[in-house]
Amino acid sequence: MFPPGGSTTGRASFELFQQLMLRAAEMQFSLEFDDLPVAVEMVPGVRYVMTHAVPFFPPLIIYAVLMLDGTVETLDLEVDEEYWDMIAEDPDD
Repeated sequence: MFPPGGSTTGRASFELFQQLMLRAAEMQFSLEFDDLPVAVEMVPGVRYVMTHAVPFFPPLIIYAVLMLDGTVETLDLEVDEEYWDMIAEDPDD
């Protein structure tokens, strides 16, 4: 998804993903976990953060779980792979 060092086709690097997107999501999970949307009905310990598209990254949904010791562990993420195609089709204003 985000290869180490980026890709020749312009994909962002895993390092940049870690520094920007993952760090921002982790911060939001740590500050607002109880206020975030529940990801799995009947399992309130699993929440998610949705990001907006930013340069290099399409919109993402990052899932995390609140552990018994109070830590938050990232579980998974969804990437809107169609985002770049969608905006490429938008006419210039």
